[in-house]
Formats: sequence, C-alpha cells, structure tokens
Amino acid sequence: MVEAAKRLLQCNSTSTNSLSITFLLMQTPTADSMSGITECYLRSVDSLNLPIHFQQLPAVEPPAQFDGPEEFITIYVQLHLPHVKDAIAASGSRVAALILDPFTTSLIDLGNELNIPCYIFHTSNAAFLSLVLHLPILDEKIKQEFSEIDGPIKVPGVSPIPSHFMPPILMNKKSGAYKSFLYLGRRYMEAKGIIVNSSIALEERVLKAVEQGQCTPDKPAPAIYPIGPIVSIPKVGPEQHECVKWLDLQQQKSVIFLCFGSRGGFELPQIKEMAIGLERSGHRFLWAIRAPCTGIK
Repeated sequence: MVEAAKRLLQCNSTSTNSLSITFLLMQTPTADSMSGITECYLRSVDSLNLPIHFQQLPAVEPPAQFDGPEEFITIYVQLHLPHVKDAIAASGSRVAALILDPFTTSLIDLGNELNIPCYIFHTSNAAFLSLVLHLPILDEKIKQEFSEIDGPIKVPGVSPIPSHFMPPILMNKKSGAYKSFLYLGRRYMEAKGIIVNSSIALEERVLKAVEQGQCTPDKPAPAIYPIGPIVSIPKVGPEQHECVKWLDLQQQKSVIFLCFGSRGGFELPQIKEMAIGLERSGHRFLWAIRAPCTGIK
C-alpha cells in the first residue's frame, strides 16, 4: 500500500491541491518477529521526505472467542473502530477518503457514518477481483461444492476455470475462509471505487468485464482504478539483467511469462511437467521460478 501511496502522490504532483497520506497501523496481537524489518522500511519511507505519515493505533485486547482466523481478523479490526474514529477526528484537516485493504472492509460503515468516501485497494490481480465480485452470484447458482461440478466455472473476463482448479480457500463452503471471501464480494460493492493492482495492458479483458457490470449484473458496476502493477523495485543502473536484454530483442506479444508468485513452490516432477508443456507450446517463454520446495503443492 505504501508503493500505491507513492504512485498516488506522483499523480497529484501537478495539482494545486496539496495531498498527504496517513497510514493507520494496527498492532499485531502477538509478538511481531518482523517489527525490526517493518521499522527499517518505515524509516526508509520517511527519508524520502514525501507527505506520507504513519500513525500507530492504540493496542486492543484480542478477541477471546472466534471461529477460525478469518473471524478473528474481522473482530480484531472492528475492535479498532473507536481508535480509527478518534484518529480521523484528531487529524486537523479534511479527510478526502479512506483507502482500505481487503482485511478492513468492515470500516466502510465508519466511512458512511462520517460521510467519507471509502475505496478498496485490491492488492491481487483483476482476475481474482472478478472472482471475488462474482462469488455471491456463484454461491446462489451453485449450491454444492465447486469440486462437485462437472463442467468449468465461468467467471466474467476469465477463461473458464475447471472446478478442481478453483482456489483452495474456496473449495469448502462451510469454512471460514469461504465465508470471508463471500463477505468481501458483497462489501466491495459498497465502496466508492476499487483500486486494482493491475493495468489495462495486462488484464484488459477482465477489467472491461468488471467495469461493464458483468460480475454483478443485478447491481451498478463499481468504479475501477487500475494503477498497477505496484511493486517496490530498486532503481536500475545502466547494466540490465540478461533476461531484460533478451526481452528487448523479442517481438511484442511473442513471449509467454510464467510466475506463480512468492508462494508458488512446486515439487520437482511438477516443475518438469510444466517445463515440458512450455517447450511443446512452441512459444518463447520467460519463467520466474522458485527452487523446488518439499511439501508445498
């Protein structure tokens, strides 16, 4: 979200209206082993002399009773509501908007109470956004588990998804994870707009599907603001990585890029199967791959 804030300030640099951004930070309920890294990062942001500020909210007592980690997060965020309200009141300036991450969508109610527009910063790609927005409709149409469906599952703007390839967190409708994303799909629609960590160049078809209301045909389409991809990349000197040099020599739209993210670890046999498939495709490809991780599927 900090990188998104930097992008927002860059876009506002030519405006006559000054803009500053304040992050309200909730303390983790347990000892934070990453606190040193976090503090180091915050100091690096402060050194940039940008109008970005960080405010630590008072600690709250974690909930004693909850049904799973998803409900814990929901309750824990709601316990901070009075402190968020106090921080807004003490800001001393007009609050133009509240930008919420998916874990804090319950604070939309506070925005409505204070007449402050709320925006969701969806940190995943637009394809997953389409799935989240469309999930309440899928939930009504498909009463059984997704794994019990014979044919593919259709999500607007996305190629048909084989039922057994749906995200694991959505494969059990009775789980807290599924109910949590179902809740997100409904609450996203209450926001003034959704900021997406993607771009039209990367996901034009799915972004158009969302903007045209295909995900939520019974409701007005949400305003979508693709500002990505937002990543923290150090400045590159004159020497480029050999992969970038190779890409510069290829024709436009001629290279397949494959990346499963920071948690995409696979066993060696799976990696070999994917490699064979890529070779048989006959297309040039660039594959960002992690080392094989035993036990991760």
